[in-house]
Amino acid sequence: MRGYFAIGCEGISKPANIGALMRTAHAFGASYVFTVGAVADTSAFRASDTSATIGALPFYDYQRIEDMRMTSLP
Repeated sequence: MRGYFAIGCEGISKPANIGALMRTAHAFGASYVFTVGAVADTSAFRASDTSATIGALPFYDYQRIEDMRMTSLP
């Protein structure tokens, strides 16, 4: 079984940085992207997501680390 990885950031404060995170995830073949406690408006990053990652990868926006729940695959 092939593994997976995600790219994320905690406390990100600028929408353009979320766009950069998305582009990086797309370029490196990440399985999904996430933020934790983002101060930035997570819906405002689309202008800087020039690789249209939001259409290719799931994006999760968590308020707290404790809200992340990882489950194992069967």
